[in-house]
Amino acid sequence: MRRSVVMVVATVVLLISVVVIVLVQSSAPYPRLTAKLLNSSEVPSAWRPESFSKAAVGTGCLSTVMNPKDVRQTAEVNALYVNDGSIPPELGEAIATFRDTKAAFSKIVSTLEACKVINGGNPNPTGVYGSVGKLNLPTFGDLSQAFVASVTAQAVPVTVIDDIVVIEKGNYVLEIYEATVGNVNLQQFEHYISKALSKV
Repeated sequence: MRRSVVMVVATVVLLISVVVIVLVQSSAPYPRLTAKLLNSSEVPSAWRPESFSKAAVGTGCLSTVMNPKDVRQTAEVNALYVNDGSIPPELGEAIATFRDTKAAFSKIVSTLEACKVINGGNPNPTGVYGSVGKLNLPTFGDLSQAFVASVTAQAVPVTVIDDIVVIEKGNYVLEIYEATVGNVNLQQFEHYISKALSKV
């Protein structure tokens, strides 16, 4: 959640002007689960793949959301589509299974609720700081909770808004986020959420 922010910062710092979007799937060990992810045919044709894990670097408490403490994860796959120019949007998705799905969902939500300040606020050694709060969205899947993060990279400077939804559906927990400079288009975000859920 957050993961998106760092990729945005990197592209801005490098001043790459070519508009690209990126998808990343670190999911080879779980082909059946990978097939449930949004794929390149389900996002705009200009979007291309990038590493989901790289986009998490530097985002503090947002970077480990799908690996809650004291809950055993059994599998996780993810995909990331990033605009590789100076202006996003960026779309990320993670799907995970756990020994106890309900406990995992509850723990992930409580972790995000506790993640009110990213990297201790400003100033901080990482140069990336921000805040997280609740976001009012419809209920998706069996249970869901939405959040909005505002993340600033001091070096650029740039502030990215990151809308995040965590969803429990059957035996799966999903995290879907969209990030951009300025406010996220909620209609577009909800479209991708619905499309992702239709595959799970």
